[in-house]
Amino acid sequence: MPRERAEIFRKSKTDEKEKIIVLAYEGNNTEPIYFEELRSSEKFNNDLIYLHLLTRSKTDTKSAPNRVFDKLKKEAKDEYNFNKADELWMIIDKDRWKNIPDIIELCKKQGNMHVAVSNAHAGEYLQ
Repeated sequence: MPRERAEIFRKSKTDEKEKIIVLAYEGNNTEPIYFEELRSSEKFNNDLIYLHLLTRSKTDTKSAPNRVFDKLKKEAKDEYNFNKADELWMIIDKDRWKNIPDIIELCKKQGNMHVAVSNAHAGEYLQ
């Protein structure tokens, strides 16, 4: 019998949030800085959005897009209950990865999972 899914993100101050956005990213150095800056920006609306970053240890070098997808799916989508408006995002660099279109298709099948690709030409992965 499967265990009940947790509601961890909607405890206390997040009960009123309109949307929860969970980010999983491949980089271990600059990405945490970027997204912490975004969260602390005066333009970020903390009243409507709860931003949760899925991080990994500095020694974890598993940054391939399929690993980021697995982390996001396992640690967020499979573990917590989300509303229809909530979003789970993978943030990955184009780099040398050849499987980005496959990952995009996997995310589409999940429903509320999305992919943002940096260092790509506009529309390169749009279908």
